[in-house]
Amino acid sequence: MSFVVRSPSGRCVVSLPTGTAEEMREVAVELSDMLAVFAAAGAKPQLSVVREAGA
Repeated sequence: MSFVVRSPSGRCVVSLPTGTAEEMREVAVELSDMLAVFAAAGAKPQLSVVREAGA
């Protein structure tokens, strides 16, 4: 599974590990930080969750 964050200037993909809860928390913090950067720049990012084939 991946988070896809679309901003006016492009797209950024964050893949979620199928690991421990701690790994999932680390990814969530990174994603939150990324969204905060977009918001600070005045962008309105769109967030969607994509399930990869076989996931």
